[in-house]
Order: sequence, then C-alpha cells, then structure tokens
Amino acid sequence: WVASNHMVKMGGELRQMYGSATNTNNYIPAYSFTSLLNFADDESNQMTRYVDPRTGEPVTAYSELTQTEWAIFINDDWKLTQNFTLNVGLRYENYGTFKDSDDGLRNLIYGPGATDRERLASARVDFVDKFFPTDNNNIAPRLGFAWDPRGDGRTSVRGGYGLAFDRLMNLPTENYRHSPPLRASVVLGQ
Repeated sequence: WVASNHMVKMGGELRQMYGSATNTNNYIPAYSFTSLLNFADDESNQMTRYVDPRTGEPVTAYSELTQTEWAIFINDDWKLTQNFTLNVGLRYENYGTFKDSDDGLRNLIYGPGATDRERLASARVDFVDKFFPTDNNNIAPRLGFAWDPRGDGRTSVRGGYGLAFDRLMNLPTENYRHSPPLRASVVLGQ
C-alpha cells in the first residue's frame, strides 16, 4: 500500500513442521567391559538396551514430532525528505510447541517443593502431551534508515536495528526418545 510518502508492506506465513526419527541401535543390547580380558572371556559388567518397563520387552526409539509455526508483519518505509527514509516495522512470530503424534512424548516433570532444588529433587520423567507451553511474547520491532548525504544518489549511509526470533531445531528435541521410561541398564556380576 502506497500513500503520499509512505510505503506499507504486510504479510504473514504459516508452516506445519514435521520431523520423525527411528532409532533401532539400542534394540540390540550394548555391552560394556572393564578390561580386554573380560571382553575375551565374554564377561561384561553392564548391558544397556531400550525396554518397555511395563512389559520388559525390547523396543525401538521412535518419534514423530509436529509443530505449527506462524508469523505476521507490518513495515512502513517512510520517505521523510528527498534524501532520508525511515523504516519502521513490527513482526510477531509464534513457534508453537512440539507434539508427538503417537503420544510417546516424555519430559521432566517437577515434583512438589518450596524451592527449585526441592522440586528438582522430587522430579520424574513421564509422558506429557507437549514439551513446553507456547511462547506468545515473540514481538520483534524493527527500525532502520537510509540517508543520501549529498542527495546525488552516489553515496548512502544505512543503519538498522531489530529483534529476531528463531525456532528450536527438531533434531536436539527428538532426543526425548532416549529418555525413560524406555531405557534400562542391567549391571551384571563382576
């Protein structure tokens, strides 16, 4: 939209993010040995594998994450004089929260207590419907300028400032699939 010495732009975007991972390497047990001789004698001191604690059966670590992201913006390029333009804008971004389509999402749940230390000491890992509450405060202002000091179109001085937000990457987030309750270590005899 152009009116007088203003040029206003606005727009938005909407994305449905999707990420999935299957990890079968811990379906087969991993053994650790205290020495080369114990390895040669097949005397491990620990075996680790993914198991479902409800059944004791080995399982595969699988995740299927979805996340809805959207943003809107408005920007005004305001030509104050023949050789000076001021850029003012505002952007809002909402990255939602991760959800797992097979309801296998796990996270740390703080327990009761008067202090953070007490709440952490009584915390547990359990199934959750979402990783974290959606952050609805991602308001990002923009301010910039363009100045032609001589007014001849051969030199320009530009500057700007703005806040920006970015999404949380899927891959580190998908590591929840390695969290309890689907992992067990068995310490074998010495």
